[in-house]
Amino acid sequence: RGQLGSGSATSSTVRVFLGGVAAAVSAGQERTCARTTSGIVSCWGATWIERQNGLEMTRAVFSPTSVPAAVPMSTVSVGTFTTCGTDASGFAYCWEANPRGEMGNGTENGSITPQRVGTDLEFVQISAGIVQTCGVVITGVAYCWWDDTFGQLGINPSLLVEQCGSQRLPCSRIPVAVVGRQQFTEISTGQGSHTCGVTTQGNLYCWGLGLSGQRGDGTALYAVSVPIQVKEP
Repeated sequence: RGQLGSGSATSSTVRVFLGGVAAAVSAGQERTCARTTSGIVSCWGATWIERQNGLEMTRAVFSPTSVPAAVPMSTVSVGTFTTCGTDASGFAYCWEANPRGEMGNGTENGSITPQRVGTDLEFVQISAGIVQTCGVVITGVAYCWWDDTFGQLGINPSLLVEQCGSQRLPCSRIPVAVVGRQQFTEISTGQGSHTCGVTTQGNLYCWGLGLSGQRGDGTALYAVSVPIQVKEP
């Protein structure tokens, strides 16, 4: 799908030319994005076009292409359907597919241009995943949005009043604060239905799906919506 940015669909090891000095890179399922030192974000691979008859349509982009009408970004994170980033002020933006509220702006409308996440919170870090997006704000509080089928948003299930997508899954289309009093320095949604974060005390917490032990808490509970500390080896 062109996710190497080499100008072709051939698998290889290549050098990618961004038209600027690379500062960060994020590789997702079928696309890659990078940010230059000037804050310009370019992406390549399976790039979202539009939704037709309920299906998300993409096209293969084989070389780095600047995200249109983008504000300079300080961070960038590629998820399965959506790409997100933060600007110099800490405001979060997302773009591409949005079938279940992935963009966090209260809608399920996709966009080829970055759309402001529905909050005035100032983020220091953001992580886009398969079924949820999470970030840490300047106060250290973690916020998540999108699908919450397995508790991966880390909030009280009774607070979920929305149902997203054609399957009407429990969700939040805007950022919601993760429960507990932990202050985080970093959070990661990964490529699964669970979320993990590192606190300011250096402790690791995870929540969400745990059937394969991915929370690291010594259990295989189906779903946990409250952050649980990972056990030390």
